[in-house]
Amino acid sequence: MKNRDVARMLEEIANLLSLLNENPFRIRAYLEAARVVANVPEPIEEVWQQGRLQEIPGIGPSIASKIDEYLRTGRSSYVEELRRR
Repeated sequence: MKNRDVARMLEEIANLLSLLNENPFRIRAYLEAARVVANVPEPIEEVWQQGRLQEIPGIGPSIASKIDEYLRTGRSSYVEELRRR
C-alpha cells in the first residue's frame, strides 16, 4: 500500500464524519493526517513496521490505530461503520 492509499482512507473518514455532522475538530484532524501521510517522504509501511506512526505530526493514538488496521488488513472497520451510519 502506498501513502496515497492511506491518505485516501483518512480523507474518506473525514468526509463521512462531515456528512454525519460530527465534531469539526475531528474532521480537520483526519484531513490534516491525510495531508501529512500523503507527503511523508518514506513509505508509510516502513514507518508503520518500525512503530513510528505517532512520530508523524498530527498522528495520535486513535488515527494511528486506524492506519494500523488498514495496513494489516487492507480495510477499515471504522470506515465501514461510518458508511453504515
